[in-house]
Amino acid sequence: MRSPRDTWYKVLARLRVRRAARRPGVTIGTGVRFGAKVGLGAGPGGRVMLGDRVEIGSGTIVLALEGAVVTVGDDVFISGACLIVAAESISIGAESMVAEMVTIRDHDHDPDAPPRTGRRLQAPVTIGERCWLGSKSSIVRGGSVADDSVIGAHALVNRPIPPKSLAAGVPARVVRALRRP
Repeated sequence: MRSPRDTWYKVLARLRVRRAARRPGVTIGTGVRFGAKVGLGAGPGGRVMLGDRVEIGSGTIVLALEGAVVTVGDDVFISGACLIVAAESISIGAESMVAEMVTIRDHDHDPDAPPRTGRRLQAPVTIGERCWLGSKSSIVRGGSVADDSVIGAHALVNRPIPPKSLAAGVPARVVRALRRP
C-alpha cells in the first residue's frame, strides 16, 4: 500500500517536469521524472531533448549553451548532482546510466587565450547506448564512450573508448574487454 508521502513525491516530480517543459528549447518525452532542484535550460538557439522514461536525480543541471544541443535517449537514468553542459553537442544513448556527481562537458577554455576572453575549445561528446558512467567520472571534449561500455569511478575520459570496454583512470584507459550480449 502506498503512503500519502509516496503519492505526494510523484505529484511533485510531475509538476517539476511540466514546469521544465515550458522553457524555450526544452523538449521532454513521456514518463520523465525529476528529483528536486533539477536545472534544465537552453540558451538562444540551444536545445535540450529528453527521451521517454528518463529519470534525473536531485541537483542535476543540464544546459545547452547558445546554439548547442543536448540529446538524452529513452530509458536513461542520471543520478543526482551531475553537470551536463554543451557548447556544441552532447548525446547520451538509450538505456545508459550516469552515477552521482558525473560531469559531461564538450568544451573548455582555450589555454592560449586569457581566461577573461571567454575563448573556448569544443568538440562533440557522445555516450553510446547501455553505458554506465561511474561516480564522479568526467567526460570532456574529445571524449566518447561507445555502446555497452563502463567507465570507472573518478575516471577522466578525454579520448574515444571502444565498445564493450571497461575503462578507468586519469586519463581513462581500457582495463579489459567486457563480455556483454
